[in-house]
Amino acid sequence: MCHFDRTICHFDRMICHFDRSGEIHSVFSILTAERKKSMKKSFCFLCVVFAALILTACSGNGKGGAGTPGLLFTPIYTESTVTAYSVSKGTATAADVVIPGVYKGKPVTEVADEGFKDYLTLTSVTIPSSVNSVGSSAFSNTGLWNNAENNSVVYADKWAIGRKGSIGTAVVLRVDTVGIGDEAFLYGSGLTSIALPSGLTSIGSWAFGNCGKLAGIELPSSVIRIGNGAFNNCSSLIEVEIPLGVTSLGSRVFGQCGSLTNIKVVENNAAYKDIDGVLFDKAGTELICYPENKSGISYIIPSSVINIREYAFWYCRSLTSIEIASKVTYIGEGAFRHCSGLISVDFAAGSTLTYIGAYALSHCYSLSSMEIPSSVISIGEGAFSYCDGLISIIIPLGVTSIRDYTFYGCNNLSGIVIPLSVTSIGDSAFRIWRGFAVYYGGTSQAAWDDISIHHNDNYLSATPYYYCTVYQAGCWRYVDSVPTLW
Repeated sequence: MCHFDRTICHFDRMICHFDRSGEIHSVFSILTAERKKSMKKSFCFLCVVFAALILTACSGNGKGGAGTPGLLFTPIYTESTVTAYSVSKGTATAADVVIPGVYKGKPVTEVADEGFKDYLTLTSVTIPSSVNSVGSSAFSNTGLWNNAENNSVVYADKWAIGRKGSIGTAVVLRVDTVGIGDEAFLYGSGLTSIALPSGLTSIGSWAFGNCGKLAGIELPSSVIRIGNGAFNNCSSLIEVEIPLGVTSLGSRVFGQCGSLTNIKVVENNAAYKDIDGVLFDKAGTELICYPENKSGISYIIPSSVINIREYAFWYCRSLTSIEIASKVTYIGEGAFRHCSGLISVDFAAGSTLTYIGAYALSHCYSLSSMEIPSSVISIGEGAFSYCDGLISIIIPLGVTSIRDYTFYGCNNLSGIVIPLSVTSIGDSAFRIWRGFAVYYGGTSQAAWDDISIHHNDNYLSATPYYYCTVYQAGCWRYVDSVPTLW
């Protein structure tokens, strides 16, 4: 990026000063009166022209100033602050498009999904170095595809964005390739190897998703960003190493890699590390990915972990038991989804867990029971759906909503405790094909009637048992932490 606050032009003994806007603020001269009169006007004009040239070069990507007219820029927010922009076609009609590196003082970092789709007259595009992501189908059905030979990789500037025809079993990218666009090689079923050049910095989301025969890949040290699902369902991938420069890893990067036994991280990587082949952030507070084919049937999450990232244990079918550390407050979406062999999930004493994400334990068919920590206040949609082996569960006091599909398909559920704090029950939360007992934390039918129950939950018992501390017919209490009828 180019910066300047003041430019000073010297011509003979006259000095012009102007700021980044190009406005002249003062002119000083120690010339003779005659020379001042004849030269001042022409010289300062040259200064202004010089400033304009500098400002133009600094306003864009250094290759085209402010970029092609008509481009549409969409703000990217961090919390409520605009930190960058994505770009798309807008009303642009030029055959040769130049994307600027800066717009309204912020970097242009993304080419939007389908951003230039169906731009049939587009023959070339210049993408600035500020861009770190080229979205899905960003240049589909454009003239760029005419630039590629049959059975070869298609490029947008220095970004590999797809393949034309069949690319066979091996791909060698151009040596000047800086990025691979989202879904560029998705469903490359015949791909067994790919050579990534040393200057590559970004691998897009799902770039190699479902490349089932890709058995190995060497990531160059220049790589900085790897997008969501970049190698998802690369079922032949056995081992990977995260290089030194990687600072951004998306969700499910190595999800459903059924042969993956080990994830290594180069020792001096500043953002990530591995512990015994399991991927963590550098501080060890977030567990990012557990290899699906890692040896062993049980796992104890390290005591430093606070967050379990979404889909961290996705499809780890061989795991039968897991112990979650006391500092863990967050279990992400789908974190244990399809862990079909998982029998027990235990929480260390003093658990501080507050959030169980959507579908976090969905399709854990072997899970028969789980004691949810009393600290939990939020359980996401479908969190226990299709846990066919689940027999009983106690929802802790503090949870206010049982969301859509939370226990959908838990067909062997015989009893559940719903606390007094619950005020709503969502769509098909208890779509179960058999009767089950509801132990309600309230003491009366009136309290139960105050709960907003979605009309599709007609499988939920209409006459729950109410809680009481002294004998009363049709009520329940805890006996050794087990809900029991009087």
